[in-house]
This record gives sequence, structure tokens and C-alpha cells, in this order.
Amino acid sequence: MDGSKGPSDGDAAEDAGDGNKDRTPGGQEAGAGASDAVLAAGSFRITASDGRAPWAAPGAKPKVVYHDPSIPRPQDVYLIRVNNCNSPFDHVWLERSEDGTRPIHPLEKLPVEQFIDRNVPESEPVRPADVDDTPFTLVEDLKGLTELVNKLKDVNEFAVDLEHNQYRSFQGLTCLMQISTRTEDFIIDTLKLRIYIGSYLKELFKDPTKRKVMHGADRDIMWLQRDFRVYVCNLFDTGQASRVLQMERNSLEHLLHHFCGVTANKTYQNADWRSRPLSDEMIKYAREDTHYLLYIYDLMRLRLQRESTCENDLLLEVQKRSNDICLQLYEKELLTDKSYLHIYGLQEHELAAAQLAVVSVRNYSLHFWIAHDYSVFNKPGIVTYDVALLL
Repeated sequence: MDGSKGPSDGDAAEDAGDGNKDRTPGGQEAGAGASDAVLAAGSFRITASDGRAPWAAPGAKPKVVYHDPSIPRPQDVYLIRVNNCNSPFDHVWLERSEDGTRPIHPLEKLPVEQFIDRNVPESEPVRPADVDDTPFTLVEDLKGLTELVNKLKDVNEFAVDLEHNQYRSFQGLTCLMQISTRTEDFIIDTLKLRIYIGSYLKELFKDPTKRKVMHGADRDIMWLQRDFRVYVCNLFDTGQASRVLQMERNSLEHLLHHFCGVTANKTYQNADWRSRPLSDEMIKYAREDTHYLLYIYDLMRLRLQRESTCENDLLLEVQKRSNDICLQLYEKELLTDKSYLHIYGLQEHELAAAQLAVVSVRNYSLHFWIAHDYSVFNKPGIVTYDVALLL
């Protein structure tokens, strides 16, 4: 989980670095040739006996860079075609309402009670092995993705998180997807496998019989839809559960410490997740975001059940909140004839009507250029600073 999740996403504003996530990206498609680059790469597996990734220099100190200008643009390396067109996002994989006016999320047809598990285990949940003692797979090719899909078909629940980059980006992109089962951790390189994620994973995420555990999933749900056309059913959001339980803090950092005795390393909270290859430290940080989530889910579910009353069903409340998050549908931010009014510094200049008209034309022209030049991946304010539009 990158540190950009705001308070509504589960990582409260108490965590430094929040506010990094952006909700303005649009759908993207990969161009021809991406598959060749993907198929040439191999999945690398680290077992419990080997704690390090092979590319990390022994004893090297981690260097965290928020934005590394030397990293090649992912849309160039992986032939990702960026769709900056000023048109609404089309949820093409969803059914439409009878009158055709809106897309229907698959969760709409399912009763909330279907997802509530009230079975009390005979024994207390077992804490998972530490990250370094758990098998790990970095999924970088179709063979690895297929193997992961087959493993997920055999489990009833799995934990999910995403790492995202939107710094100086017009739309942003998902860089990694972390998935943990009860016995293994996986990281999917969603830059290399971007065009395959949706077709391979959409049924698993939509399957109402499989529990998906996430923390502060508001933005992640949007990114799954935007980048991969993936829609989630049967979510348990531990961030919402922490609120219902009125815990002291709602961040994942706090839950890890409270339930697992793990002190999260927040050094990589705002790392540049476009970086390749991933360092040992980045991999460990990403794994910790999902590695303990199923165990935290077990403990929180038991506590929710024990503290519920006939008048106040806490499990039901968490499930309703989780469903509400899933039912959100991504909408692309569109340019309108009033968009120029939000240019930074505009109000300070107290421009006359004629001057405002010039700014409006310049702003629209800039957006038109970006929308028709698929090589551009920067925000208008980065291509040219907002104040430049006023000159």
C-alpha cells in the first residue's frame, strides 16, 4: 500500500506522506509488441531458505526516491498506449441497465448477508510465519500469472493491495499488485503484464464465494477498474472494520503493530514504484501490506462478532461499508468549459473578462494537444506550469 491513501481509505492522515494518490487517471491499453517483452521475462521464485532477491547488492543501504527522472517512462518501455481523450470512461465489461443508461456492478445482484461469515472457529487464529520465512513469487510473465490464477482457484480467501504512481502524471498507473494467501506471497508486475491482468484475474475478483481482504480499498477499487477492468465482489475492508470497532487508529501500520506486533517500515511509503528491478527492501515493504492481512481479518471478524448485539450487528455494518466501496464506479475527470477556473493562481491575478477568455482558450488547447498525443503522460500543470497559462 503506497502512502498516498487518504483518511477515507483507511490510512489516516496521521501517517506521513498521505495524499499521494490521484483519482483522475483514465483507461489505458497496451500497444502491439508488449507481449513479446512480457513473454521474454521469467517469473522468479524466492523460497523460505532464500530471503534475498538476486539483483540486490549485499549490504546495500536502501535509497528511497520519490520520483526518479532517470526511470524510462513505462508507456515507452512496455508499449502502453495512454488514452487521454476527453471522453467518459466506458465500463465495457459490465452489463447495462434495461434502459441502457448505466453500467451494473455484479455486486448489485447479490444480498449483503451472503458475505457474512458467522462461524466461530474452535481455536484462536494462528499467526502466519514471518515474511522472511514464507514462500514468495515475483510474477513477471504469463506462465507465472497462470500459476498464480490456478492457486487462487483453490483458496477461499486472499489479501490484495496495489502500489500506484501518479507523480507528475496526467492519469497515473498501477505499478504492482500484491496478493497473499494463507501460505504464500505474490507480487505481480502490473507494468509488464498490464494487458493480461484483467482477462486473467477478473473472474477471481468477481467470484462472490472468494473473500478478498484489503485495507483502505477506496482508491484500489478505482484503479482495478480503470487499469484492468476488474470489479470486486465479497470484500472485507480492514480499514472500515477498524472504524466500526472504534480502534485508536485506523492505519494499516497501527493494525500491524496492534494485532501482529510488527513495526511497519514506512520508508518506502512514497517510493517510486515504477523502479525496476525492485530492491529487496521494496519487495519486503510491498509484501508486508498483504502478508498479515488474512490473520488481521480473522481477529477482527471474531471481535466484531463478540461485540455485536441484536440491535447493533457490527459484522453486517462492516460488510455494508465494504460493499459500498466496491459499488463505486470509476469516472474519468473530464475537461469542461469551466475547467480553466481551477488553474492554480488564477484567482490571485484578478483578470478581466477578456483575459479570462484567453486563458480559457490556452487551457483548452493544451488539453486538446495532450488528448491527441498519446506519448504525453504528464499533467497539464507539469507540461507547462499553470502560471504559464496566465502569461
